[in-house]
Amino acid sequence: MDIMKGLAHEELENSIRIKKAYEDAIKNLPKGALSKKKINGGEYYYLFYRESPEKVRSHYLGKLSDREVKEYQEKIRKRREYEKLVREAQQQISFFRKVLGVRKSSPRR
Repeated sequence: MDIMKGLAHEELENSIRIKKAYEDAIKNLPKGALSKKKINGGEYYYLFYRESPEKVRSHYLGKLSDREVKEYQEKIRKRREYEKLVREAQQQISFFRKVLGVRKSSPRR
């Protein structure tokens, strides 16, 4: 039984590390959605994101090349994927904490 408990502790610690790595990566990626507006024949880009449940903000990006648009779209896609992985890691953390009877503090053997 001690082996199983040790493995569960290792998995908990690993899940915590993975979650933190994804959260750190998310900090460097844009949130929200890219929007294109046509104004006087020119195409201008904005990044829209939710600041709070009631408030949507926009950030003017200006004219972007096709390459820059694709880069923003890829970064936004990557952020969404990382956010999904953070949620999955949090579920694993909750599961292992429940199995081990560990509270939110860092697990110790």
